[in-house]
Amino acid sequence: MRIRQYTTDQSHTLWEIPAGPAPTLLPGAVTLEIGLSPLPHPVNGFGAAVTASSCCNLSLMTQDERAKLLSDLYGPEGLNMNAARLTIGSSDYSPEAYTYADTPDDPGMVYFSMARDEKYVLPVQKEIVSFRSDLFLFASPWSPPAWMKTGGRIAGGCMRDKYLDAYVRYFIKYLTAMRERGISIHAVSPQNEPETDTRGHYPGCFWHPETEAAFIHRLRAALDKAGLDTRIWMYDHNYDGWQRVKWMLEEDPDLLDDIDAVAFHYYSECPEMTDALTDEWPDLKLAFTEGGPRINDNYGTDHCKWARIMARAFRHGCRTFIGWNLILDETGGPTIGPFFCGGLVTRDSLTGEITRSGQYRAMSHFSRFVRRGDQVLPVRTVNDGLRFFAYPDTGAPLDACAFRGPDGHKVIVLVNPSPKERKQVQIMTDGQPVLVNLLPDSVSTVVIG
Repeated sequence: MRIRQYTTDQSHTLWEIPAGPAPTLLPGAVTLEIGLSPLPHPVNGFGAAVTASSCCNLSLMTQDERAKLLSDLYGPEGLNMNAARLTIGSSDYSPEAYTYADTPDDPGMVYFSMARDEKYVLPVQKEIVSFRSDLFLFASPWSPPAWMKTGGRIAGGCMRDKYLDAYVRYFIKYLTAMRERGISIHAVSPQNEPETDTRGHYPGCFWHPETEAAFIHRLRAALDKAGLDTRIWMYDHNYDGWQRVKWMLEEDPDLLDDIDAVAFHYYSECPEMTDALTDEWPDLKLAFTEGGPRINDNYGTDHCKWARIMARAFRHGCRTFIGWNLILDETGGPTIGPFFCGGLVTRDSLTGEITRSGQYRAMSHFSRFVRRGDQVLPVRTVNDGLRFFAYPDTGAPLDACAFRGPDGHKVIVLVNPSPKERKQVQIMTDGQPVLVNLLPDSVSTVVIG
């Protein structure tokens, strides 16, 4: 049995440390059991959002600089990401606010135009797609055209039901235009964060759950008629909205036929809340579609935080993990929004230097080792069966998740967020204990087989 362990600790670099089978069980170590029966649905992929702001930063690099960075982010010898999120029109991480149909009262989409994206957004997105041919693309709008909403503004208001058919045409126009440019969108959501009040700062829109459901049904029919196999991911908002999703699926069971997954963000509450959904609908797919570092908040050192967020998301049903901005500058920009987000990586606008976030370092423990199609395995401690477990005596939380490849090899990601304590974990797999030492403030990937 071949065993390898790769660790990121306070040195903030990923390096290999010794690991091997244990001759006997140690009573003082946590014993972690990896289940044999996989959880529903295989892994789809890992990635980040290629926003207009990210495209702007990438466009400022030379071709050689950009190729080097894309190789690091998407190449098999680098981070090996295979998923991305695009914005349909502008978001808060765009240099300007716009949609593709800003001409008022144009339900036929006669004046639909993606001209604003032609300068640098579409060229960069096409370059990324050409670099990674198996890239899974998910796209979301931050706002419908202002004339489709109450208030008539791009920042705020509610979607009007009378414009649902026009908005369906808007989506079909976008998806067709992207396909003509060689960019196939594999999934869309009707609205990013349909319950967020942007307070006039950036594009956003409220959607009543019945309006979202009606739109999903109409969009699915239109996609089928147009011969587009794009999937629909509903909701696309925080974990604490699970009750909205539950109500929608109970009130309108036909939604299950028209959606492929439910998408969640991490900004409020936790993935454990989604258990209420998968308990009732065991075959329901989930996806994590937004969450990223802050430029001034432990930007390069919070690898344990992000590894725990990822581990918990996969343990509780998410099979796609897409972070927020791929790349921003040293100020967290350019942006028209009020937030201080950081990119997965940062490019200094003066020197061109690239720095990597804690989220990047956490993702490296997943995306470098876990492949699309791998299965997620259940994880528990032998003594109490808890999914979340604490180290004996100290109470410092450990975290873990496990995967299995088609050839039977296993990938176990372990997180020790304790700033000072080294931890011992015994992984029980196929009846054989594997002893792993976890350094303080570390994320470790153990590959068995």
